[in-house]
This record gives sequence, C-alpha cells and structure tokens, in this order.
Amino acid sequence: MGVSDELWGEQVGMICRMKAGSQDLTLKTLRTWCEDRLARYKIPSRLLLVDEIPKNAMGKVNKKTLVKLFRQKTTERSSNECKEMITSFLVLAFCMQTCCNPI
Repeated sequence: MGVSDELWGEQVGMICRMKAGSQDLTLKTLRTWCEDRLARYKIPSRLLLVDEIPKNAMGKVNKKTLVKLFRQKTTERSSNECKEMITSFLVLAFCMQTCCNPI
C-alpha cells in the first residue's frame, strides 16, 4: 500500500499479520526475498507487523484503517535518517561523476 512520506511523497508499505509460532519478519528479510520476485519500485520500504488485520462488517480488509495504523504506529523518518540518505546519495553522485567519464 502507498504510505505518505515527507521525503519521497509516498513509499510502498506492507502490513503483515504473522501466524502464531512463525519467525519474526524484518524489513531486511522481506526486501531480500522480494528482490528476485518484484520490480524494484514495488519492494516495500516500510513494514508494520500487527496482531489482526482490520476488517469491516462484510469481512473485507479496511484499507482506510490500515493507512491510519501506519500513521499511528510508524514514526516518520527522523532528521538523522534523512541526512544519512542525502549524504549517501551525494557520495554516490560524486562517485559516479568522478568514476564515469561522459562521452
């Protein structure tokens, strides 16, 4: 699902309910599993584990409630995370500029 993001506008998020007794799922594990199966832009960058998926009276998944759950339970990127991402991007851009000679 699309989750609003201050830096990118919107990112792919996943809400998951784990079966009892199953391993805990981490974002890193999920992203690794998805790499060979999904296009890069479809791979979730946020993960929220819940006990129950909210459903309406008809038993359908209540998507509006899921979006609210993401807003409540996930914290927005801290300024440090944003700075780290921007720094990584700038380093990558510098490396590409110095290592790759344009024709």
